[in-house]
Amino acid sequence: LEYEEELSAYSSVLDTEDVASSEGLSITTHDVLSEPDGNTIKVQFISSANTGVQPCVVYLHGGGWILGKKESYTRYLSFLAEAGHPVFNVEYPLAPEHPHPQILRSTQPH
Repeated sequence: LEYEEELSAYSSVLDTEDVASSEGLSITTHDVLSEPDGNTIKVQFISSANTGVQPCVVYLHGGGWILGKKESYTRYLSFLAEAGHPVFNVEYPLAPEHPHPQILRSTQPH
């Protein structure tokens, strides 16, 4: 519990308008059912209102598959969206509660 509180405090420092403005961006979160494990993962979509058809970025946050959360990177990824590259910021289930290879299978497109 202490670790989760510390991680939440760390994330709240990173996810502020001081890091990067969200003005002009659309930031939405979607629940996606992952196959074959049936996990529900959250995928955040960050895009600019001015974006035409552009290559996108699929981002899996760091943390060695055991820690971290996608919200820690929203503001940093906003820079890519502002440059016209929509971003799919993917949450994934963490170990040890979700052992290998479940994490990888949860993030594979189907």
